[in-house]
Amino acid sequence: MVEIEKKFKNFFERDLIAAFALLVFFLLFKGYQFGFGDQSLELPLLKKLIDPALYQGDLYINSLTGKYTTYFFIILSKLTAVSRIPEVYFVLYVLSAYIKIFAILKIFKLFTGSGPAAFAGAFLLMVYQKASPGLMFETQMNQANFAFIFIFPAIYFFFENRYVVSALLFG
Repeated sequence: MVEIEKKFKNFFERDLIAAFALLVFFLLFKGYQFGFGDQSLELPLLKKLIDPALYQGDLYINSLTGKYTTYFFIILSKLTAVSRIPEVYFVLYVLSAYIKIFAILKIFKLFTGSGPAAFAGAFLLMVYQKASPGLMFETQMNQANFAFIFIFPAIYFFFENRYVVSALLFG
């Protein structure tokens, strides 16, 4: 029985594997949606940035051209084609979810000093809706979700007293 407990503890001590297990659970539990919510407004803007010939007569899209409050779409438009947007969004969604979960796991571990407690804390944060508002664990890719790639690691590094790294990530 002690051997099983030791293997169980080692699983949780391996943060990358634990974060991956949480990611798999997250994807199965929450899922993924494309073209939902704000994306119905954001995707045409991204498509217009990629191909300026699109949406020529659309007043909404043309009124927002050049008036972005984020660099997310500008950068993304340089990295993909219109036909590849769904795949790129899914990859970014999975990547951002993993980094976010890994950083949250590390923050919990920093405060609890225990791999199993950190795993339980991250797990409960994902599933308990009142503690995890939609923005933090959304089912779609957007600029806020992408920002969490930097925010949660920055918080972790701040608590680790690595202020320069934290400040660089916070921007």
